[in-house]
Amino acid sequence: MQTDDKLPPELTWESDGHLTEVALTMLADGEAALLDAGTAPHVAGCEACSARLGAAALMALRVGEELPLMAARASLETAATEVSPAMNAVPAQAAISSRAVPTGVRALPLRAIAAALVVAAVGSLPSFIAGADELPELLMTLIQGLVMIGRTVAGVAEGSARGALLVAPALSWLSAGLLVLSGLAVARAMSRRRVLQEGGM
Repeated sequence: MQTDDKLPPELTWESDGHLTEVALTMLADGEAALLDAGTAPHVAGCEACSARLGAAALMALRVGEELPLMAARASLETAATEVSPAMNAVPAQAAISSRAVPTGVRALPLRAIAAALVVAAVGSLPSFIAGADELPELLMTLIQGLVMIGRTVAGVAEGSARGALLVAPALSWLSAGLLVLSGLAVARAMSRRRVLQEGGM
């Protein structure tokens, strides 16, 4: 259909004087230029056609949101079959639904996270300076944590053919564990310092 063509009246109007689904869908998709000039005023004045136009517009929105998700699912299915035939034993729908990212979701704010970590590090400097006598113990705890992470990553990478797929989640869990260990070491050092200040052991 060329841009100067209009939708024929038999496809625009129903026998009862209301707009057809085709015409309503074209209006919902923003193709009013291809319709008869009387369609827009009719929708504005007809409650039934206005409600049907709203439903058609919502359907167009849902389809617009689902198409990128369907494309992502298809690409994940293709990638899953190319990676390993053994992974076909896992239900594909569960793997796809857990990895598909809706288009409205924002990316991870890495700069904000980095800035927060820098602020936290600078804010904890006075505590570290005050607890300098506990610094060797803290360093040993951190080194032990790093060694543990290195061994775990090496074991995961060597232990299975899918090791590369498991490294990223394992690293995130291990880094969280390292942060917990660091927090415990700092809390332990601070509690010892408090006990010493209060005249305890």
